[in-house]
Amino acid sequence: MKFAARRQLVIASFAALGASAAAAQSPAAASPAEPAAARPVIDLSQNDVFFISRWFQGAGSKTWSALCGFAVHGNYLSSDVPRPLWELNIQELMAGDAPVVVISAGTYEVLSQDPKAARQARAPITALSFTVDGSPEPVTARIVGQPGSDNAIKAVVETASGQRLLTGFYDGVPITVSLGYQDGGSEVLRVTNIKDRGHVSGLGGYLQHCTALLHALPPGAPSAYRITSPVDLMSRDPFGNP
Repeated sequence: MKFAARRQLVIASFAALGASAAAAQSPAAASPAEPAAARPVIDLSQNDVFFISRWFQGAGSKTWSALCGFAVHGNYLSSDVPRPLWELNIQELMAGDAPVVVISAGTYEVLSQDPKAARQARAPITALSFTVDGSPEPVTARIVGQPGSDNAIKAVVETASGQRLLTGFYDGVPITVSLGYQDGGSEVLRVTNIKDRGHVSGLGGYLQHCTALLHALPPGAPSAYRITSPVDLMSRDPFGNP
């Protein structure tokens, strides 16, 4: 497949993603010139990360997975005002005949105790990378396109390193998220998923089961097979049909 056509498929695949985002501490103020390694690390809860997938019926009633990955909802269980929110979606899905790993991410400020009040978008993310404990090479996201109306960004990760990142989440390995912002600020988050303790030797766990069945959505597939909001992510059985 030619590069230009493949790039269009990757960008089109973001239709399968939506914003996503649960308790952490507020970030400490830091000078933009301060090295990221020296910034205070913001520890997120294990409740802030969870697996997400979508399934659909293919020809002959065979069930395929449309996407597999993890969502990070940083600080959503906090009741502090003001408070920051971090929303990241890391998903593997199909672009044409090959899997790709794509990310949507945004950060926000909650300024009211009223749950219906609009949240304030923070500056757009301009740099995003992940470090999986025990792996020397960071996973760097390549931001594509322009920020959305809420300053959320979309990015592509090299497939092999993106799969390493997803495996790190699945295995419950601590992961460091480094964020740089358009206003010159930066933050470092730390999150660890709950390890799949139901994994049985010789059998694939839920991530392997999902990715083994990845398949491109058929033309005209309804939006019910796509992630549309954090509420949608949290209210559906990951292995249930939409």
